[in-house]
Amino acid sequence: MNQFSQSIEAALLKQPSITRALIAYSGGVDSHVLLHVCAKIQVVTKNIRFSVISVDHGLHEASARWLEYCEKTADELGLEFKGAKVCVDTIKQDGVESAARKARYAAIKEFVDEHTVLLTAQHQDDQAETLLLQLFRGCGVQGLASIPPMAQFGSGFIARPFLNFGREEIVEYANKFKLKWLEDPSNTDISLNRNYLRSEVIPVIKKRWGAFSKTTSRTAEHCAEASSLLAATYEHLIDKENLAVFNLQAIEGKSGEVQRAIIRHWLFSNDINALSTKQMEQLLNNVIAVDDEKQPVLKVTDYEVRRFKNRLYLLKALPEMMPNLSIEWMGDVCQLPEPIGELKKVVRVGCGVKKECWDRRVTIKFRNGGENIKILGRSGTQKLKNLLNQKSLPFWVRERVPLVYIDDKLAAIANFWVAEEFQAGEDDNAFEISWSHPDLSF
Repeated sequence: MNQFSQSIEAALLKQPSITRALIAYSGGVDSHVLLHVCAKIQVVTKNIRFSVISVDHGLHEASARWLEYCEKTADELGLEFKGAKVCVDTIKQDGVESAARKARYAAIKEFVDEHTVLLTAQHQDDQAETLLLQLFRGCGVQGLASIPPMAQFGSGFIARPFLNFGREEIVEYANKFKLKWLEDPSNTDISLNRNYLRSEVIPVIKKRWGAFSKTTSRTAEHCAEASSLLAATYEHLIDKENLAVFNLQAIEGKSGEVQRAIIRHWLFSNDINALSTKQMEQLLNNVIAVDDEKQPVLKVTDYEVRRFKNRLYLLKALPEMMPNLSIEWMGDVCQLPEPIGELKKVVRVGCGVKKECWDRRVTIKFRNGGENIKILGRSGTQKLKNLLNQKSLPFWVRERVPLVYIDDKLAAIANFWVAEEFQAGEDDNAFEISWSHPDLSF
């Protein structure tokens, strides 16, 4: 058994629940060696099922052929193959590399359940490059911990069994077994930061400090230990059941340094890399320290941090609402624009909207201003604005509350209120409205 096999098997043993290993394979030399070693392990391992995942990013004219090559190679080694194609936003502010990685991981997570570990081929030199990139960004210990050997990934795990091996060792293995691999021409593009470090900076450093990759790998390990200690210190301040919401009472009366550390830990728990110093100051001064009426928000890449009722909310960036949007509700389920979720009809007796009303034209609209509704048991009509204020809904939710109209009359406000005219009587067959909105975080 070689050192690569031992490292992979050790990674598989770290989580007893693992029954499937998904190999991330790009066709390059690193992942080809990982694939080759796993194929050998599969022959003698009965309790782990190995399969392969390759992703076509569509960033090169030959990418479709590369995906075919990956499938052919996996078939030759007797491994189950899964392919995925993604669209990469090439104008993202954090760069093409980061956008491609996010798109790739999002696609791969669809194939990962709680019994699956994703195996990737990052190695010691990748770790050194990552640490330098994080250092140049001004990251703290969480960022400098760089690439962890094992971590949570979607519903399952991700493991990097080659982190203790250098690129030269991997290429040596590939040559020994006469493996053939793909060369991505983008790897020579030094306009990309990682490639620039790899070809222009690190070789110069290694001429003076030959063990650079090994020593920086130790630095990453030390930072990971420090990060774990910080996480353990602040873990009790995070609501594990609702990670996207942070109660600001947790930082009241604490020093600025501790406040920043706790907030970073909360964001890191949500897979959000540490904020820049400028962003952190904006969050503290322009979001946390201001009144709700100002509707404070901080945009962080694809996310937003918003404040309401002494809590921070982490949301996917909310698109602007389309004016005068109207959606026909036909059938039992009505899909709403992202991230508003969906509405469902639930069979009930004596509550909800009377069944016969659903035979008429039902549409979903959103606030335009001036809406009123007469609710059973309340005198006079109620202004929608006042009702939503009484409900204490976050300001970003109020304009996204679905309004149910029947024949152009306001019949219901989401799953909150039903208009008296449409309200089911005690013995009436009815449909209650259920609103699912996981991405609005309230």
